[in-house]
This record gives sequence, structure tokens and C-alpha cells, in this order.
Amino acid sequence: MKRSRTATIAAFACACTASLPLADASATTTGGAVAPDGRSVTIDPPQDVLYGERATIRGRATSAGALVRVEQSDDRRGPIVVARVRAGADRRYTVAWRPRHIGRFRFRAVEEARPRARSATSSASPETQVTVYLPAVATWYGPGFYGRRTACGQLLRPTLVGVAHRTLPCGTRVAIHYAGRSIVASVVDRGPYANGAAWDLTAAAARALRLSVTDRIGAVTLRPR
Repeated sequence: MKRSRTATIAAFACACTASLPLADASATTTGGAVAPDGRSVTIDPPQDVLYGERATIRGRATSAGALVRVEQSDDRRGPIVVARVRAGADRRYTVAWRPRHIGRFRFRAVEEARPRARSATSSASPETQVTVYLPAVATWYGPGFYGRRTACGQLLRPTLVGVAHRTLPCGTRVAIHYAGRSIVASVVDRGPYANGAAWDLTAAAARALRLSVTDRIGAVTLRPR
């Protein structure tokens, strides 16, 4: 069940079916091990990118020229070193990272101790998160169907935030990203079946993302907590 406005954009008709952990999106951006001067290495806030794009991991070291090691957290294999970079004169460091697949990835920055430093400890930042979405075409629906039951048994109302998908089980949680905005919604219906779209958003979900036409979004499914 669906009706949406049409548009001229056509891209990526496939849907994301990867199962990924639902991570806390509120990563802290300051803190970490405190350096002798009272400052600590930081890492910038979480970010969202579409698959095929590069993520830019930035932060601030405790001193100019400090050697910073950017690590990707892996619960099975342990930290994976993404890059080592020197902080600039403004103490900022920047690392470009290109993901190999979709998902949610956690990073932290570790400022390596200087060989001649009295203390052998390193200063480490808290973790930040990069969510990589699969591009797909999405439409939206609602008016004309309010008051009816969806294929998943829910009453469709103007306030229902959800998505329709052809195969994902009802209740599957999906992270949707569009034009700099992101939401998490559940599969509540079946569809779409037109416009080459992979997802159909309820009107409330579309409003939250400010999606008003058929357009390309980013989507990734989330494993239950």
C-alpha cells in the first residue's frame, strides 16, 4: 500500500539487508586521558556518510606535532589502526577513511607518548561513531490511507513513524539518512511497488527527514538491542 509524489531522480534500487548492532549515537566528543598539562586528546562528533563516500575523522591533540593514532574498534579482533598522523600547529589532526561496507563503525584517537617522555602512558579520546548507509530510492505515503491497517497490523495515522519494505520482517529497525538528517524507524508495512523505489516512508517519517519527493536516501537495518 502506497502513494507518493514522483520525481526525476533514479538511482540505486537495491535495499540494505545487513544486520548491524544498534549503537548509542550520542558519542562524547571531549575527554580521554588527561595529559600532564591538563589537556586531553579529542575526536569530533559522530557522522553519517553514504557508501562510496569518504568519512573525515578529525580532532585535537594535546600539543602541536603530536603523533596521533586513529583506531577502529573491533569487538572480535581488537583495535585496528586506520592511520597515524601528526597534529598541525593548531593541534588539529585529520584522517580520511573510506569504508569497505555499510554499517556502524566506532573510532578513537590515541596520542602516542613521546619516546623520551617521563610517562609511558598515552592520551586517548572517547569513541566516536561513523554510520555508513546504503544508497537507495525512497518514496512516501499516507494521505488517503489513514485509518487503515498496515500489512504489519498497525493503524496508519498521520503520526505513525515507520517504513514499508517488500521483504524485511515487521518490526525491523532501520536507520534512515537524508539531506543531513537521520532517524530510526521500524518496518510497519509492505511496499513500495512503483517508481523503482526500495523503501516507502510514512508521512510522519518523511516529515522528520524533510523528504517531499521520491529521492535517494541512505538506509541500514539495525539488529535488536
